[in-house]
Amino acid sequence: MRIAPLLVAVVSLTLASAAPAQDAVALPTHASARDVIETASETIQFVGLKRWTAQMILDSLSARFPGGFPSASVCASHLMQVLEFPSATARSRLLRDADERGTKRLVEIVVVEPQDAATVERRAFTDSVADRDEWLPAVLPMRRHREVYQHALQDYRLLLGDSTLTDDYVRARPTASALRDFARMRNEAGDYDRALWTLAHDANPSNRVAAALIVAARPATDSTWWALVDAASGATERSPAPFSAAMLLRTLTRGAPRRVDWAPALPALRRAFGGAGLMTVDFVMDALVATGVDRCTAVAAMRGNERLVLSRLAAHDARTRARVRGFLSSVTGEDAGEDPAKWEAVLSRSACGPVS
Repeated sequence: MRIAPLLVAVVSLTLASAAPAQDAVALPTHASARDVIETASETIQFVGLKRWTAQMILDSLSARFPGGFPSASVCASHLMQVLEFPSATARSRLLRDADERGTKRLVEIVVVEPQDAATVERRAFTDSVADRDEWLPAVLPMRRHREVYQHALQDYRLLLGDSTLTDDYVRARPTASALRDFARMRNEAGDYDRALWTLAHDANPSNRVAAALIVAARPATDSTWWALVDAASGATERSPAPFSAAMLLRTLTRGAPRRVDWAPALPALRRAFGGAGLMTVDFVMDALVATGVDRCTAVAAMRGNERLVLSRLAAHDARTRARVRGFLSSVTGEDAGEDPAKWEAVLSRSACGPVS
């Protein structure tokens, strides 16, 4: 079967700057060729497969498109909508060819297979409130210029109020400045409590986008970190709300890390590692390391879903493998390299008791 270049049609997290092309690398030691499809322009790797293979996915989708298999159909949204995978996400970056004559796109599609649907806990919101007029200043920039908005959420120096910034720096970043000013205006206790309630209960994604910004303005409070992880990880929805929360979590991790007691947030962490937050779990791992999560809480968060983390040690992307290895080493105090079987043993002896 002819495979056209892959178009990943999913909501993606836009990083502050385009990543440069990496040097081409060999398939990792613990990766399986059955999970990889090679085309002239792309290396497509499915991470997290157990019963399925990459070819099975492509064949199954082809059967549902008898008029020809469009490349856009092999994407995270179609895996969920057509093949009933409970969670899937995709990301891509460029790799340099070994002969330095060009680049090849690496596409990494992380999945939870249908038989493991029970591990993916979807958010169940109890209410839906109309757009709050007083919060629209935080929402309108996102609606008008999504990419600019995402970049602004990552400007931790401005959002967190770095007093050393020059006027020229601030003027050159009007969206980030407007978001900072909005958060400062909504810094009363009542605003914070309303924002926490919104993140936990309100199905309106616009309100949750604004609420995440209000909450993130208080990084010295543990409940801020808990709420952002919950908002970023507790849904498979394709809306701006979880991604805004994830961006703000990343901003706090980089700009205002402090020790956090994560034990009360264990249910939210288990949702993150259970597959509901595949696109944002990297930011969750980074936040846990930066804030000194204790070993018992971190291992309990992964209990029963270790494979979703360990399968990424077989990712073609060296940065993915390094991030997972660094997280596991940080929370356990050991280093088992990139061998999933050895890490399973480490996590087993690192457990502190049953998950409550």
